[in-house]
Amino acid sequence: MKAFELVRKEQKKQGKSDIWLSEQTGIKAATLRAVRYEDTRQYSLQTMVKIAIALDMDLNELKKIDWR
Repeated sequence: MKAFELVRKEQKKQGKSDIWLSEQTGIKAATLRAVRYEDTRQYSLQTMVKIAIALDMDLNELKKIDWR
């Protein structure tokens, strides 16, 4: 699973916008766009952990991400 698929699925389930996610995590909109467009050079595991915490996700879900 790609990072953006995991994030989008959870955002849709909870009805949370990118703006909300940016405000909750302190992650810039440009970095959230990098997640959405699979630009792994622009974000890290730390970023994904912040997103997962903001969305109250099980951190084990991050294991499903294909980081290649």
